[in-house]
Amino acid sequence: MLSYQVIQNHTKEVNCCTFSEDYFATCSGDKTVRVYSTSNFQELPYSPINVFKYGVNFVVFNTTGSLLATACSDGKAHLFCLSDSDAQIVAVFRHTDVSTAQVCSFSNKSNYLVTGSADGSIALWNIEKKKQLREISGHSEGNVYAATFTPCDCYIVSGSGLGDIRVWNVKTMQATCSPIQAHAAGVSSCGVSCITFSPTFHSSLTSETRCFLMASSGHDNKVKLWIFSNETKSLRFLQELKGHDGPVSFCCFSSNGNHLASSSFDSSIIIWNPILCEQEMKLDGHGTIVTSVAYSKTNYLASTSYDKKVIIWKLNNGTEEQVVDDAVLYSSKAASEAPPPITMPDGTEELTQAQPSYQDWSCEQVASWLNDEVKLSQYADIFKENDIDGRELDGLAAEILQKDLGIASLGHRNKIMRAIKSLQSQAPLKGLDLRNLNLKDINLKALNLDPHAVAGVVQSLAAKNSSVATTTTQDSLNPSNTPVKVTDVRPANEGEVPDQYLCPISRDIMSNPVIAADGFTYERRMIEAWFLKGNVTSPLSNKQLTNKKLTPNQTLRSLIEEFREKRQSKVQEWVSFGGS
Repeated sequence: MLSYQVIQNHTKEVNCCTFSEDYFATCSGDKTVRVYSTSNFQELPYSPINVFKYGVNFVVFNTTGSLLATACSDGKAHLFCLSDSDAQIVAVFRHTDVSTAQVCSFSNKSNYLVTGSADGSIALWNIEKKKQLREISGHSEGNVYAATFTPCDCYIVSGSGLGDIRVWNVKTMQATCSPIQAHAAGVSSCGVSCITFSPTFHSSLTSETRCFLMASSGHDNKVKLWIFSNETKSLRFLQELKGHDGPVSFCCFSSNGNHLASSSFDSSIIIWNPILCEQEMKLDGHGTIVTSVAYSKTNYLASTSYDKKVIIWKLNNGTEEQVVDDAVLYSSKAASEAPPPITMPDGTEELTQAQPSYQDWSCEQVASWLNDEVKLSQYADIFKENDIDGRELDGLAAEILQKDLGIASLGHRNKIMRAIKSLQSQAPLKGLDLRNLNLKDINLKALNLDPHAVAGVVQSLAAKNSSVATTTTQDSLNPSNTPVKVTDVRPANEGEVPDQYLCPISRDIMSNPVIAADGFTYERRMIEAWFLKGNVTSPLSNKQLTNKKLTPNQTLRSLIEEFREKRQSKVQEWVSFGGS
């Protein structure tokens, strides 16, 4: 990532910035909002907008980019409709006459606006009717610095200078759970500075069991990740991200949800991987406090600061290209040694025979892999000392590599994680479209399947035809040659499984979730089968994919594993081998 352009038009501190597809807007303590074209970052003829009596604290576009909202120190929120030639005021909402409007946010459907004030109050506005629906005290003892809608628009999550986060029902503006002490007030006594939701973590906006990934930043120098559950209407703490040496002023997700940027009083910007929960890079370009960051929908990151500057950072895609190159390198040996294909009984389907699973490797074999394939032999002894065999290798996370195995180099940790991902992509059933097969057609011995894999086959068959209940087969997994009963492994009530745990392709609960270039999460085997058929588009949006890179969704995987553990007793009731 390189500094692309430095803009210095404001005469006082720049407080916030925001992108739409066509425009980039900034606001400042100099009582102005400035608007630029995203094509060349040239200021538009009508900019700056000079309708404010006091400093402008916050600026944000709605999801379509048709409206721009501002929060001002005079307690008002202005709505603008922008074009290349002018900025028309659509509405002015007066939140308070005696205090500052600190933050504003559109609902995802752009029918509501929420504003937060320094007096601790929160107001909800109907944009079409241009009137206030409700106002509540919210955080009666602390300034409201953060307020945003959940992706489903059913709830508002707010944060105050006291460090507490609260959840409100949009229809009633009543609290749905007890306040959560999320961040300490810090040296500046500003507590929670920002709250934002991942735009892609969820797979459904309507399921009763939907969950959303949320990030918060605070003046305790931390960024925290949370899971918001619609079922409980509350937040569950997930991960703490440490790296800043001063209060964190702002945070935001990239449009594909693969990155999280944060700005700080320490003059830096950190780019995080919210899936692996680790720091990707640190940017230094401002001379003092960085007040906000914003991602464009293309390849830019913007930052604002007390130094009166706006920096546009051009994102470098070289890292992604290197991931692809490394993946090819790691898989080249396995591909060259692949056994001849197996013809299915009906003669219409050819599959590649599965290699012995890397999960069965000994510690010595893992060490040899580190040396021969990954080219990081310096860590072989560390892996052997910690008894890392194939099964342990499969469960490694970047945090374990750093904290438990002492691998300090971020580049080396990433290289190992990419190599593990490549191994996982070689797992049995790669490229097999289970939905189009009958269980009797599968040569279980040739595919080296275990009972859990057979259960997965039945899951996929059941997803295709809900009438499938019981099937029998005979194979080497059953030496006594007695019929094996395989029962439909779906829960009796499919709604019991959170929708985001289900692969969008097969509608089966995922065991190895990965994020594709379209931002959606799929089961690895299913999306790879999609690619092997020659598809270059998204299975969900049908839009062209920029690449075929797959990133493990470690956050979702841990949630699914926790879900499986809690329901282990029920799973035993769904799947029965050898029983009557």
